[in-house]
Amino acid sequence: MKVGRCAVVFLLAAGCHAHSAVPTSPSWDISTADSCDMALSALRATVASNDAQPFGLEDVCVRRLASAGGFTFVDARVSERPGASPVGASSCTADGYRVRFDPAHFEKAPTEGVVLLMVSRRPDGSMDFNAVVEQPDWPSKRPGVIGISPCGSAFGTIRRSPSGWAASVVQPPRSPDAL
Repeated sequence: MKVGRCAVVFLLAAGCHAHSAVPTSPSWDISTADSCDMALSALRATVASNDAQPFGLEDVCVRRLASAGGFTFVDARVSERPGASPVGASSCTADGYRVRFDPAHFEKAPTEGVVLLMVSRRPDGSMDFNAVVEQPDWPSKRPGVIGISPCGSAFGTIRRSPSGWAASVVQPPRSPDAL
């Protein structure tokens, strides 16, 4: 019995130690307004005509599929590591976008599609993002189901500067190994 208690104490201590060893960065703790600005910078860089941004999401297609009531619906998922979503914001509305961050309170958008913006932090503090137009109930899809975004796919980086967030779209990867 003592061995069992000792093992439980050891596992609890190991679990607490592993959890506390996860690096945290004060620069990652961003406010709701800052989260919104970050997402909006990626959207401004990404959603444009094919002439203006050949590697982005085609704006006419995005408005047709993901917009209603004067807003384009965006589901943003921001993580520092796989499975984490440290952004405390639930949603924001600005520049014609309704950006929803909170995966725990997902609601289907009232549109045919939604812009899915996935952001992940790099070790150097910058962030990678990708954006597609997905079905409005995308979390309910079976795992492993892959679809093609009708408006294209965009990849890029976001960096924080003294003047705010700056995003740039990059050429898409040519192979899965390049992701």
